Amino acid sequence: MRRPNRAAAAILLACLAAGTTACNSSNGDGKAAPSSAPATPAASSPAPTPSDTRSEAQKAQDTIFLRNEKNQEQLTRDIAAAAANNPGAGQTAELPSLVGMTVAGAQDVAEVFGFQHFVDEDATGLDRPQVLEQQWRVCSQDPSPGTQPLEALVTLHAVRHDEECP
Repeated sequence: MRRPNRAAAAILLACLAAGTTACNSSNGDGKAAPSSAPATPAASSPAPTPSDTRSEAQKAQDTIFLRNEKNQEQLTRDIAAAAANNPGAGQTAELPSLVGMTVAGAQDVAEVFGFQHFVDEDATGLDRPQVLEQQWRVCSQDPSPGTQPLEALVTLHAVRHDEECP
């Protein structure tokens, strides 16, 4: 099971805030399914108080995770379309080895090199979500280190810090 990184989540939230159907799930016939999310601007929501910030953040993360779980293929198509419309599309950069880093650290390093699209997966095959990315260690990556297109989707296969890589 894959979940979006910060950039993919930002794309999804921006689509929801704009009320666009371009980021909605496909209903299998190639047409976008109608959105069930209200198209209200994020600024209209009252700011959470410090006591409920975590619960609201967790709700948002759970919503993104569930949407991604149901719509991974659509999310991948949306990221590819966004990358194709990027003026920097077609450019390449050196993707370093991210093995051994935390998932959060690996994403940060790859972002410094210009990569923006990430997913992380449980390397054990148990499909556990990497909710706290600082507690997961990268075992392998796809694509491999070397010159890669900047619009490449970087997949990080990770295990918890106290586990061995498969």
